[in-house]
Amino acid sequence: AHAAISGLLAAGVAARGGPADSARAIIHATRAADAGASGDVEAYARLLLGDRDAAIRLLTAELRRFPAQRGLLTRSPWFRDLMTDPRMASYRPPAPAPR
Repeated sequence: AHAAISGLLAAGVAARGGPADSARAIIHATRAADAGASGDVEAYARLLLGDRDAAIRLLTAELRRFPAQRGLLTRSPWFRDLMTDPRMASYRPPAPAPR
């Protein structure tokens, strides 16, 4: 699992500073080596690549698999922009109560 997370984080770095095809190749190789690789980290790498649909698909699958992680994932700065997407409405954290 550590190798998969490291690979997906490397893909995120490649997505930010290198050619997109390099990042996609790293994601593909990581997935081929570990089909159970971390969906949230891959979602972040996909988001950095501009593949919002794949990021949402991966993140919602991760939230269904690990519902206890909802607060952590939906409040993560990695996914802040996704929380405005209507497809993420049911996963959004509740608004804070007025004081």
